[in-house]
Amino acid sequence: MSTIYGRTKFCVRLEPCPSAARRYKLSLPVERVCAKISNLDRIRRRLALGGVRAENPFQEIAILQELQRGGTTHHNVCRLICAGQDDADLYTIWEFCDGGDLQKICSNRDPIPESGAKKIFKDALRGLAFMHHHGYAHLDISLENIMMQGDVGVLIDFGASQRIRVCRSVVFHVRVSHLHTHTHTHTKKNNNRYQT
Repeated sequence: MSTIYGRTKFCVRLEPCPSAARRYKLSLPVERVCAKISNLDRIRRRLALGGVRAENPFQEIAILQELQRGGTTHHNVCRLICAGQDDADLYTIWEFCDGGDLQKICSNRDPIPESGAKKIFKDALRGLAFMHHHGYAHLDISLENIMMQGDVGVLIDFGASQRIRVCRSVVFHVRVSHLHTHTHTHTKKNNNRYQT
């Protein structure tokens, strides 16, 4: 599958093997992963042209490493397993999401039932809330950037994400009713009263 900087491949994770006959063995249980291979020249050219808003794979790695610091992960945010580079390419190894992205799911089958759509929407909001709590905004939410891991929605593609200043006085509350999704945002006014 191609990406703006290269391609992705699905593979299995290997572990170092103490045996002299083989250097690596399959990790057990077998862990499927997604390898993203990005061409460094393409990255440099696009960053030079795109300015601050261009997707930046190096920034993506730094943000995911920060979000995963101390072993912290969230099941609605795709886990970065490792990253590395050589003279030509940047390699990132990601958690494998077996269900594909929502763009393909929505274009290849009947509409998702309302209850399923609400669950996926809530999963995406939970992933965003995790990012916001840790001081990051995703800035590129689309059907292509929500993958399915079983029946769980998982956010991917953090190359456009930015650090944000977290204001603890702002409350964001989402209530999902039977028929409608309601969003209430409370903002603090200068006179310390809250306005709905």
